[in-house]
Amino acid sequence: MARVKVKLYGTLRKKIKSYDPAKGLDVEIRDGASIADLVAHLGILESKIGFVSVNGRIVTATGAVEDGAVIKVFQPIFGG
Repeated sequence: MARVKVKLYGTLRKKIKSYDPAKGLDVEIRDGASIADLVAHLGILESKIGFVSVNGRIVTATGAVEDGAVIKVFQPIFGG
């Protein structure tokens, strides 16, 4: 199992009732899981995700979840 720290930003914080923005979430997920797998595991629709970074690098949904990583999940950014 891979253990990661997940930080949610914007309205995504409201998707998980017990989420503490100061601490983030400690998540265990199967080895070989992708970012898409992690997002689904958290119960967040992919359409609600703008971008994701793993240890400071922006990754795609097919990117791998790395044991010990800090994963930041951001909502889409809109504006005009």
